Amino acid sequence: MDGTFLRDDAVLSPFSRRTLSEMLNAHLLFTVASARSASSIRRVLAGLELNLPVIWHAGRAGVGSKTSWKYAEMKGYVEPLKSFPKVRFIFGHSGNRDWKEALEIAVENRNVWCDTHGLGIPALREFIDRVGPERLFFGSDWPFYHIAASMAKALYVTEGDRKVRNLLLRDNAENFLNG
Repeated sequence: MDGTFLRDDAVLSPFSRRTLSEMLNAHLLFTVASARSASSIRRVLAGLELNLPVIWHAGRAGVGSKTSWKYAEMKGYVEPLKSFPKVRFIFGHSGNRDWKEALEIAVENRNVWCDTHGLGIPALREFIDRVGPERLFFGSDWPFYHIAASMAKALYVTEGDRKVRNLLLRDNAENFLNG
């Protein structure tokens, strides 16, 4: 941003602000790359309708050091969700080991979507019932895990409900990517 969009006084020029707004209104993708702090970026870009989704590998995973788990606790995701209500967030793996906390956060925040990888059949049913099938994506974590296990769970849970199956396996991703 510095040396490109920002003036020497660290403010977006009227031309830059208007140009960025036109790009965003035309649904062109824009992301921020900066060494500035998040609060500084927030101040500089205030008023712009940034809408690129944020994808998090959410919750504690079953791999890696347990000392890193404190950085993946679900409570750490709540503040950004509330601060950016127009931004869409994806909880990869629906919170992993912390799926119950992820479920509650997703129920409370309409800007959260979840993927299905790692959820057992009862948990997947609960996400469909409580979050709604419109905010769930099929997830497999391929190539680390074979796609067949995740697919079998999705097919089993959606058996007899073509609408939910189509949402989970195709339509939600298409709708999400089209904004």
